[in-house]
Amino acid sequence: MPIIESQDQRIAYYGSWTHYTIRVGDNPTNITANETVTMTAEDGSSLRVIFGLNDTDISATTSLPSETGIQISVCGFVITERPDVKLNITFTIDDETPSLYGFESMINQTCFWNSSLLDIAQDHTLTIDVVNATGSQGGLFLDYLDVTTTPFPPKPSSSRHTGGIIGGTLGATALLMLCLFVLWIRKRRLDRKAYFTSRAETLGHRLSVLGAKQSITSKGQPLAAVMGSKISPLAE
Repeated sequence: MPIIESQDQRIAYYGSWTHYTIRVGDNPTNITANETVTMTAEDGSSLRVIFGLNDTDISATTSLPSETGIQISVCGFVITERPDVKLNITFTIDDETPSLYGFESMINQTCFWNSSLLDIAQDHTLTIDVVNATGSQGGLFLDYLDVTTTPFPPKPSSSRHTGGIIGGTLGATALLMLCLFVLWIRKRRLDRKAYFTSRAETLGHRLSVLGAKQSITSKGQPLAAVMGSKISPLAE
């Protein structure tokens, strides 16, 4: 597979870096992939590389799925002489916010950092900054960078999403209609209660008036006859 070796001219180094060539006899555990490594043990050292589809093993004539992204991996190892302090390194893609990682010693060669999936239609820039190599008495050993293409994870089905929205809307509508129906039933009961209460009060009032009239009438005599003895004649 095509890789960007640590001594590739596409990588720009800043600060204090040293290139090493490791002979086959000195590399019994394959701590490097290509017998070369570039190392820094100084704070503030950094590197920058521009990468894109041309750095992969995909030819220009290869047809790729539309949902395909590009990814870069940083491969090498880290050595720290103080196990209680990690080597802090930041990784930045293009103009995004730097991501800070703390690494313990990793003697065997490995790809210890991977970027997120990026737009395959354009080139990208990776910047690596070593933060506390002096404080941890450690160093970063870069072996190579690996650029690959990877399909993006499948997106959630739009039909399911739409169905969820429709179902939620219908459920909310049904609940609203149920609440309105309950309120209507309750109002109807209150109106009927108020109606019957009003009718009862009217009937009670009429009965009280009738009772008063009956109390004034004595033994079936006309009201005027009963009240005649109590009415003083008008002065002539």
